[in-house]
Formats: sequence, C-alpha cells, structure tokens
Amino acid sequence: MVRVTQELLYSPIELKQFFDKEKPDLIVHLASYGNMNYQKDPEQIVLSNLIGSFNMMKASLDVNYQAFVQVGSSSEYGKKAKAMNERDLLLPETFYGASKAGATHLAYAFAKQYDKPIVTVRPFSVYGAGEADFRFIPLVIKHMLEAKTFQCHFEANHDWIYIDDFIEGLLLAAEKVRAIPTRVINIGTGRMHSNKEICEMLKRISGIQYLANPFPGERPNDSEVWMSDNSLISSLGFYPKHMLKEGLEKTFNWYKQKYA
Repeated sequence: MVRVTQELLYSPIELKQFFDKEKPDLIVHLASYGNMNYQKDPEQIVLSNLIGSFNMMKASLDVNYQAFVQVGSSSEYGKKAKAMNERDLLLPETFYGASKAGATHLAYAFAKQYDKPIVTVRPFSVYGAGEADFRFIPLVIKHMLEAKTFQCHFEANHDWIYIDDFIEGLLLAAEKVRAIPTRVINIGTGRMHSNKEICEMLKRISGIQYLANPFPGERPNDSEVWMSDNSLISSLGFYPKHMLKEGLEKTFNWYKQKYA
C-alpha cells in the first residue's frame, strides 16, 4: 500500500508522475476536509474535496486500475424524511456536503467519459477504534470513565456502522464496481439509533452511569432521520457482521485501554 501525501494531492503534474510510477491496482481516495466541526474554511473544503478529487481522477487516467473508490458522505443527501437512497435528489445544506456531492458527480462523469471503474461509496456514521477523542462515541466513553459531564443532543439519530464492516463494504464496492448502475453506493446498516440509545447501551456495557446535559434545541447538522437505504449494497451480498452492541463493546474496550 502506498499513500498519496497532501502535497501531491494539489500538484497535478507530480501526482501524475506518482501514478505512472506506482501503477496501483486499487485507488481509495479518502482525503477530506470539513467533516470535523472545527474545519470551517469554505475555500479549503472546496480545494480538498472537489479539486483534490478531480486531480486524483485526472492524474490516474492512464493507470489500468481495477477500481477507483471515491469516498463520499451521507451528508451529500441533506436532510430526508426517509432512508437515504442512491437515486435521491442531493440537497446538501453544508459546504462539506455540497463539495462531496460535486466530487460524486465528477466521479460519475469520469467513469462514463473514460469508461473507468470508478465508484463513490457513501459511508454513514462509521465508529470504532482510532477515532478522534472529540467524536461522539469516544467523547461519551472518555467522559464516562472520568466521571465528567458532557453535552448531548439526545434525539439526534445516526446509522452507526462499525469500522470493520465499513471496510468490508468498501472492498466489495471496489470488486463489484461495474455492477453498480449508479456508480454510487451507500455503506450503512439500514438501522438508526439515537444518541440517547448510544449512551444507554454504553452504560449497560460498562456499568458506568453517564452524566449528560441536553443541548438546548437541535444542532444545525443533526436530523431526526439519518439512515441508509441498504437495498443496493445488500443486493451485492453485503450484510454488516457487527450488531451495535458488539461494535460498541469492542470500541469501549479499546478506548478504556487507551484512556487507562
């Protein structure tokens, strides 16, 4: 496995030289900016998510790869009243979601114009070992272990998918790319759980009471419905192996060791 550095991402000539030399069989484009609350610069969001994606696809055109996986986001959909389907109209409400939607359209155009095996995967709420401490599940675990109070919007819902299952879905999409008519595929569980449910399940797993103050009202990026329509990826034979309780148990034990 060879990683592309951030500097290469913004240097089209050097990026093409890199691909011409390495000739990878599989390209997974994970570079992103704007999915963290502190990443608010619109110019950097567009540069990383849109221009960076264009550079990656353009520079690798001469590579006879088996698949190019563009990692998008469920934020491309915007807020919906039902499970999100790959054929839904995209109505993103943030610069991050809009830039990711633009990259998805670019990926589809490259796939069709040049007959390249390019697919966009849209992960839902991926969790597991290695997340940043300020992300929701690590934050809850850390505050529980330290008996500290945190703020929480209990009613917000997410489709939580364990990291191992997400990677399995991504590799399946790479393998079946030409069998995906939309060249876009959701990777979720098809179930959603509220933040309150996550806190309660972690309490049962750990035996530790959480101390949370509710947010006054809804945060801008939260939604009552945030769930993947998994019918497309299920038709390819994908079923998440980790139920929420099992995934949270593994996650809690990993962070317990980290914070110890």
